[in-house]
Amino acid sequence: MYTLTEIQVPSRVAFYTSLGERFSAIDREASPEEFVRTYNEMYSPPTSTSEHFTDSTINPDIHCLLVTEGGKNIISLYKSQYYYIVGENGKTFKNLTFK
Repeated sequence: MYTLTEIQVPSRVAFYTSLGERFSAIDREASPEEFVRTYNEMYSPPTSTSEHFTDSTINPDIHCLLVTEGGKNIISLYKSQYYYIVGENGKTFKNLTFK
């Protein structure tokens, strides 16, 4: 089981979200086409191709998408926050903070 720890700035309040056994992290810079496709799957109306998002119309502060539950849940990660994936043992598995 993996947990997403999000630390909001400037309040330093931490939020924890269970990610389950598997998740995918889609980085905007490393995989721009997959990032836009995944974003559209979650946020575009399914009946209209004219209302799809492009990289230039997606909020530029979003740097990564976490996909969980086989695509049922997509979490946007923002440049201004701190994000860590933590394993069952409590140790940091992955730092997804924007660099």
